[in-house]
Amino acid sequence: MADLLGGVPDIPQVMIWGPVVVSDNHRVYGKKGRNTPSRARAREADQFTHILRAGSIPRMMCKMEIAMKLLRAVAIGLMLAGPVAAQDFQKGWAAYRAGDYATALQEGRPLAEQGFALAQTMLGFMYDNGEGVPQDDAEAVKWYRLAAEQGDAFAQAMLGINYDNGRGVPQDYDEAAKWYRLAAEQGYATAQHDLGVLYGRGDGVPRDYAEAAQWFRLAAEQGHDAAQFLLGLMYYNGDGVPQDAVLAHTWYNISAANGFALGSQNRGKIEKRMTPEQIAEAQALARRCMASNYQDCD
Repeated sequence: MADLLGGVPDIPQVMIWGPVVVSDNHRVYGKKGRNTPSRARAREADQFTHILRAGSIPRMMCKMEIAMKLLRAVAIGLMLAGPVAAQDFQKGWAAYRAGDYATALQEGRPLAEQGFALAQTMLGFMYDNGEGVPQDDAEAVKWYRLAAEQGDAFAQAMLGINYDNGRGVPQDYDEAAKWYRLAAEQGYATAQHDLGVLYGRGDGVPRDYAEAAQWFRLAAEQGHDAAQFLLGLMYYNGDGVPQDAVLAHTWYNISAANGFALGSQNRGKIEKRMTPEQIAEAQALARRCMASNYQDCD
């Protein structure tokens, strides 16, 4: 499975379903007599709306997946931090990774109180998850905000999620959009996905499917499986992008290869309304896309 933080997996071709054959360039639902039924499209549109209204997909991820994002954020932050601060923080960070939350708190809190953004982010995450401290959304928000105001992208994204879901702060989509955008513009894939969700819902920003698709695409090109799935759904429905069965299948397939269960379900459904040539074209495109680190996906 691909690292949701942007790593590209070395996936054997058998994970992209079906054989590769020569195909034409027909990109609409082309099985004779079976152009996309309006009822089926309505179901897919309902699925799109349901997913967007359900809230931020990353907030529904398991704790381990979010923790992996924190690991990468800290790794990047340590490269940018001064050597003395980084060395001091490493003690607490090593304790945190070992599950010694008491030591992590002992080492990290003084640094956080001195304004070290990585320590503030770690402290916010510990309060968010009740690790070594009582779970406290408001306290998590406090520390995320301090780090976010210093430009920490992970903290900005987490603060956006808290505003999006009304955790530790009153629900405020304008604030959610603000913090998602700050992190998204730094290239943080989770925030790019979440900002796309807000544009799809019309919460905190005007509803704009084309803008949503652009943010999903940026996140998808970093390996974000939920964004890959939603991009496929937009190509299926023609929301914000031209309707394109091949590209819909391609992104469903890629998201499935990266572990997103709905991707394989939707891939199976769309194949019933595609020609063998279209399916083969989509399979080949998915392979090429993943092999190119998501740079050659059209």
